[in-house]
This record gives sequence, C-alpha cells and structure tokens, in this order.
Amino acid sequence: MVVGTGAYTNKNEAYPLDNRLLRKVALRSLLVRSGDNAETGESIGWCYAIKPALERIHDNHEDLALALGHNLEYVRTGGIFSTLAMGVVLSLEQEKADLETIRSVRTAAAAVCSGLSKVLYSAMLVPLLAAIMISLSGGGIGILCLYGALLVFVQVLLRLWLIRFGYARGVRAVEIVSRNQDRLKRAARIAGVFTIGALIVLQTRSMPAGAMLNKGTIPFDGLMQLLPGLAALLVTWLCYHLLTKKNWSIGRCVFLLIMLSMLAAVLGIDGTSAIHFPWLS
Repeated sequence: MVVGTGAYTNKNEAYPLDNRLLRKVALRSLLVRSGDNAETGESIGWCYAIKPALERIHDNHEDLALALGHNLEYVRTGGIFSTLAMGVVLSLEQEKADLETIRSVRTAAAAVCSGLSKVLYSAMLVPLLAAIMISLSGGGIGILCLYGALLVFVQVLLRLWLIRFGYARGVRAVEIVSRNQDRLKRAARIAGVFTIGALIVLQTRSMPAGAMLNKGTIPFDGLMQLLPGLAALLVTWLCYHLLTKKNWSIGRCVFLLIMLSMLAAVLGIDGTSAIHFPWLS
C-alpha cells in the first residue's frame, strides 16, 4: 500500500500522553529545521520530533506507518512555535481522527505557527534581547555567549509550554491563536518600533558633551546632549503614528527612515562627533 493514505485500523482512542513524553517531543523539536528542504519543508525534523508519541499512540505497525507517512508530507512551522502545531496534531492522533482532518488542521496550525515565529521571535525577541545585551555591557565574547544561552533557554521554555497548550486544547488552540494572530502581529510590529528608538539612543548616546552648533563656535552643551534622545523619541513616535493611525507597513516606515537619513547626509547633519550645519555657516 502507499504509505500515508487510507484509514487507521484501530479506531479506539489511545491513552493520553504523559508530560514526560510531551517534554521529550518538545526537546526533539529543537531539531525540527535540521532537515529543511524545498520539497517537504520541515517534515523530516517534524516526524523525528513526534515519532515517540506516535509510537505510543498507535499499537500496530500498519497504523504507525500511516501516521509516519502522512506526517512526512510538506510542513513548515518556522521553528520555535512548532510544538504548538505538534500538540494539536498529537491530540487528533490520540483521538484517531480522520487523516484528512489531521492534514487540514496540521496545515492551518503550521501556517499560524510560521507567522508567529517570524514576527514574535525573529523580528521582535531576537533584536530586542540583542539591544538589551549591548546596552548592559557594550559587547564582548562573554555577553555573546550569554546572549546565545538566553535564546536557547527561552526557546526551550516556550516549546515546553506550547506543546502542553496545543495538546490540552487540541483544535481549539489553533482557533484561539488564529483569532488573536493579527493582534499579536500588530503588537509585535509596534514593539519593534520602540526597539528601533532604543537602538538609536544606544548609537548616539556616546556623542561628546562638547558638541557644537557650528555657526561661529557657540557652545550649547545641554541642548546638544538632548538632541540624540529627542531624535530617537521623534522617530519612534513618527513610526508609531504611521503604523497605528495610517496603517503603514513596516517596509514603508523603513524606506522613510532611509530617505530621512539620506536627506540628513546631504544637508551635512552629522551626530557622530558634532552637530554640524554647514549650510548655516
């Protein structure tokens, strides 16, 4: 027979999976992207992660072969949120649901998880944590190791929680997350704006106190020290306003910031060593 098609022979609901087995699946999911390819996506790592649970659920070789076969079909979860989809799929496998139902739910859950992985983890958590680490120490090999360790720690905790959430709520978990997906993405987008503002402050706070307004040589230390922070505040507010009130995309905001930077360069506004306005001289 063709693996992955047909129906399960034993339709009796299996015993619930224990927390120890769910933890094992969550830890194995750290390798979910190891076999990523264009043809089947993350299916190799996906199947490797849930294989112990499938072996517990299906007590005969034919059903196990069916389960492994259809779970080797194309799937892409984005990595860190993969255990949410795994928990949902395992809850359906335990109920011995129809294979087409499992396929449909797996596809929907994977799409939701992929979007959340890109927005909440790659686009928000990773740069935000990097900004915090840089602000605390200014860099170095030690902080780099700490940064990597924190990312791994967060990943493990999140995967352990998500698989329990997905398995306990089943299909409802996908509905809950899908219903709030747009809000989560919007919140992450706005949080990213504040991260940009923080990075601008970090980049410009080393500006020397003796910055001058070069029309003559008029010292204006207090105002000059405020300008970098004000620039960050204004840029952050501008992006926040465009994203929330004008419904701009992140791409348009980035393009606007690039244009403003180019304009500042043309006008000779330089905040790295001194505030210099040659056109006022």
